[in-house]
Amino acid sequence: MAFMTASQIAPMAEVTLSRLHKSTPGGLFFSRKDFPKDFVFGAGSSAYQIEGAANEGGRGKSIWDTFTHNHPEKITGGANGDVAVDGYNRYKEDVQIAKDIGLDVYRFSISWSRVLPRGKKIKGLPNEGVNEEGIKYYSDLIDELKSNGQDLISFTMPPSFNPKGIHAPGRCSPSAANKWEGFGNSAKEPYIVAHHMLLAHAAAFNLYKASHDGKIGVTANCHWFMPYSETENDKAAAQRTLDFTFGWFADPLFFGEYPKCMRAVMDERLKNVIDVTQVKRVKGTLDFIGVNYYTARYCKQQFPKPNDEPRFSTDCQASTTGCDDLNKDDDPGSIIESIVDVRRVTCYKGHIDYLLSARKNGVNVKGFVAWSLTDNFEWAYGYSYRFGINYVDYKDGLKRYPKLSSFYLKNSLMVEKFNK
Repeated sequence: MAFMTASQIAPMAEVTLSRLHKSTPGGLFFSRKDFPKDFVFGAGSSAYQIEGAANEGGRGKSIWDTFTHNHPEKITGGANGDVAVDGYNRYKEDVQIAKDIGLDVYRFSISWSRVLPRGKKIKGLPNEGVNEEGIKYYSDLIDELKSNGQDLISFTMPPSFNPKGIHAPGRCSPSAANKWEGFGNSAKEPYIVAHHMLLAHAAAFNLYKASHDGKIGVTANCHWFMPYSETENDKAAAQRTLDFTFGWFADPLFFGEYPKCMRAVMDERLKNVIDVTQVKRVKGTLDFIGVNYYTARYCKQQFPKPNDEPRFSTDCQASTTGCDDLNKDDDPGSIIESIVDVRRVTCYKGHIDYLLSARKNGVNVKGFVAWSLTDNFEWAYGYSYRFGINYVDYKDGLKRYPKLSSFYLKNSLMVEKFNK
């Protein structure tokens, strides 16, 4: 089919953005001049979600390879990340896209399975099992990104860690699976996994800092929680929920201990399994903290039985008719509808306005990273949701096309004509 080219999309995007700018109180665009010089703008990705090349470059299997192939019914459309958006082979193209927008940073992740295909170093194997092709791929990617600043890194795990674990109590181990059935609230694995993640982070931080001077941080998923009412019970529920999500990781990093409400639970359930005082060594082992912020939620001491009515949109999506049908009947209208993602633009506008306000109020926030640079494999949703600021045509060779949100960021970051 004849798809619109980037040069054809640009004039349409400029007209649309100009109209939105004029109709938005205070204007739609932001300017770099409004932010400190050390404030960075970027976009993110994740290894399994974009790389593909599942059987290339010496990569081993990850837990998501195993899950998607063994349980395709759990993924929308039975999809998997075997090909994804082929970021492994197109990383130079994607880095150029980020550069053309004017982004300072590109957040990517390193696939554990691509670097250590067997999950760990193994003596007796060449290079102890470290995959040199995987190392070279990420080294080449970093070289390509040098002009864009720092890179934030996360990991996917090899499936060999599922039955083994480290000090695993058993529920993930086949031999002990049945004994955990029905335990409900007494299940301990999440606490143990998080505890050792924190200790491993602290060990890696100290090892790195002993001979390097780069920056290391932690990124945590976070919602903001509001009390459903002004009752003390609901206020306590909101604080408790925040403690059991963001505080679970933030408190050890900043204060060297778990939140008070968590300690009572952990002391009761884990006193013979882990030593919670070990998190003292985690305090201060970060140069910055990243927050994967999604939305706000209400908290109540006890909510009534939920109903099936939708309460929020999954994403600031461009199309209410479904992006899977973008190419249906070669309809130019459906193409435009998916690329002109006005709701994402207004969502970013709101977030950036509040970040600027936070800076002015003394909060030392250092950057804004949009999710995501391109459409990609969205876990259980497969390819049915498109969160990218660049559209990927899954039906035509995975070609990339800029969305309105991409032009919005580019106009704000690189063009001052709207910022007078």
